Amino acid sequence: MPHSYLNDSIVRMYYEQWVMSPTVFSGQPLDDERFYKFVKACIGYAKTKNIDSRKLDKELLRSRLYDAFSSEIDKSRYEATNKFVSRFTDILWYEATKLE
Repeated sequence: MPHSYLNDSIVRMYYEQWVMSPTVFSGQPLDDERFYKFVKACIGYAKTKNIDSRKLDKELLRSRLYDAFSSEIDKSRYEATNKFVSRFTDILWYEATKLE
């Protein structure tokens, strides 16, 4: 069963700060920082639950992002959403392979 990390209050706070930004698709440094804080919160959640962060459900994130942007989704935002999920996955894999 996938872990509902997006329902965790801390993860949700960082998710909302990132996604609710009016410039979320602009690639501005502050938007990237919000994204990375969200990913860090997800990794922290996985650690507190003793879950391999690579097992966090990426499709759940993709689905939530599509829902969040459903009224304004176009091809470029669809592609950007997929890139966010891809970066999210890459960071989780990197985190799992770091030496302690």
